[in-house]
Amino acid sequence: MRPIKDTKELRAVQIGILDYLDTFCKEHGIRYFLVSGTLLGAVRHKGYIPWDDDIDVGVPRSDYEKLIKLFENGKNGKYVMYHFSKQPDYMYPFAKLCNDETVLKEDEGGNEFGIYIDVFPFDNMPTDESERAKFFSEYDALWKDLTHKTLVFKKRPGFTGFYHNMSVVYYKLRFMFTSSTSISKEIDRHAQKYDDVEDCEYAGLASWGTPLVAVKKECLTDCVQLEFEGKQYPVPKGYDGYLKAVYGDYMQLPPEEKRFHHNFQAWWKD
Repeated sequence: MRPIKDTKELRAVQIGILDYLDTFCKEHGIRYFLVSGTLLGAVRHKGYIPWDDDIDVGVPRSDYEKLIKLFENGKNGKYVMYHFSKQPDYMYPFAKLCNDETVLKEDEGGNEFGIYIDVFPFDNMPTDESERAKFFSEYDALWKDLTHKTLVFKKRPGFTGFYHNMSVVYYKLRFMFTSSTSISKEIDRHAQKYDDVEDCEYAGLASWGTPLVAVKKECLTDCVQLEFEGKQYPVPKGYDGYLKAVYGDYMQLPPEEKRFHHNFQAWWKD
């Protein structure tokens, strides 16, 4: 396999996946938009955040379920949709759309996919603040279980390495009879808890990471086009409210120590 060492080459593959998703969604009447750091990059940099190396999109739950089902057997040509309904051992509660002509190995957890973009469902969140706090707390507990279940042994010096690896042993024993997929399915069920409640004023990516962030649904009702890497893609019309909810003063650059990079290696298949 030929290594992909250049960030520019990696990003070009990701943009190709995004372009495919954009065309696919238009053909099938599926709503989607750039979210998280990708949306922030579009607004602040008209492209990737300079130190970023992934793409995130959000899809309203009803369209998300439609999108997953349209990928029969999980694959369309060179593109593969990873989701626990397609691959029984898939470990995340959200989907990844991958280029199957590539291989990407993540250092954290040792997971292997093709180069991918993350596809997250948007779900309702309760209007009542105390009820929303309970919803968040339940989710945090589930996400901690998934994080602990997927810990891997690492070579680290001294006490830090010893403590980490002893933690891995403990959680491997604790979750011996529980699969990561079953925890992800529980997170997915929890995320949809309020989707049938019509008067919910908030929504968010309720199946991805911590901390959860609630966004006013009025920020997410319509889409507009913004530039990202020289092309136009849909973003929430209320992107300012969305970004303020997620990042606060989002136009302010974070300090160097908070500029997060993913750790992975990528190759072209032979």
